[in-house]
Amino acid sequence: MTDQGKTLLVVEDEEVLREFEVQILGDSGYRVLQAECVAAALRVAAATTPIHLLLTDLSLPDGNGINLAHQFRVLHPQAAILLVSGSVMGLEGKADGPEPFTLMGKPFAVPELLRKIRALLADPAPPAPL
Repeated sequence: MTDQGKTLLVVEDEEVLREFEVQILGDSGYRVLQAECVAAALRVAAATTPIHLLLTDLSLPDGNGINLAHQFRVLHPQAAILLVSGSVMGLEGKADGPEPFTLMGKPFAVPELLRKIRALLADPAPPAPL
């Protein structure tokens, strides 16, 4: 099965980085939606089905990616969730709980991002806790 046509939601408050991620993912065959904050992301998530993957920054102007991920999971329970942050070192344990999320540090290489997204889309179940 191909990932072509899968819908991704990119949430990033840094416009240049968001546009870069949207461009790369769009060029890779994904349908890409975007939002700059938690509130906008939840509006998009509520209005769009299905969304196969949420790619969100951890630090957002009106909240954080972990809270967004939990609210997003209610709307799209089967979606994969990838949190990115410039400070992954401080994240250990924060993404745990009944629904762990996949974490990735910034900056990241484009092939690394695409590989991670393909892997998450191939296995829609959340990763097992470590």
